[in-house]
Amino acid sequence: MKNFTQSFLNSIQEHQLTILENSENVKCFKMARPHTIAMSFTVIYADNKVIITGDMGHYVFGYLSNPYDFFLSESTLNASYIAQKVISQDTVRPVQKYDSVVAEQEIRRAIHEYADFDLSKELYESLENIDFESEHEVEHWLYSLEDKARDVFNEVNMSDFTVLSDNFSWCIQAIAWATREFDKVVYND
Repeated sequence: MKNFTQSFLNSIQEHQLTILENSENVKCFKMARPHTIAMSFTVIYADNKVIITGDMGHYVFGYLSNPYDFFLSESTLNASYIAQKVISQDTVRPVQKYDSVVAEQEIRRAIHEYADFDLSKELYESLENIDFESEHEVEHWLYSLEDKARDVFNEVNMSDFTVLSDNFSWCIQAIAWATREFDKVVYND
């Protein structure tokens, strides 16, 4: 993800900054559209952590030596790298979500790479009966395999079938954008 997506910028174009605290150890500010809480969020920097909380999700990030400077100056937001810094995540809007396209691609890749001809033919045929949109169905199929078929997927699990959630990506952009807006106001840039 480079900088900010157009859909993110469209979603926050009317947001206004409210500074809740600006001290040496804590920076806390809220971004919201006037007269609504839709897509509003609060960013808190404290104890080498950054927290975002709002209706798009709640995440706590650590393992950054200076999270404020990181989100202020990072020219390219690497969502995968930032996801590794999550120390707490929203239970309703998690960092990762199941992706049916990724699931099918990874399963087909494993069959192609690790199954012999006869087994691959059998596995490809069984894939025709799977609704990849159903995470439960894919999981059931994967974990019900036996013997040599199971060996093909020895190093494959359901976490391989995920992508970063849209809410998580939005929140990363929100932290960076709000931090830059906060910095402009506080330091009159």
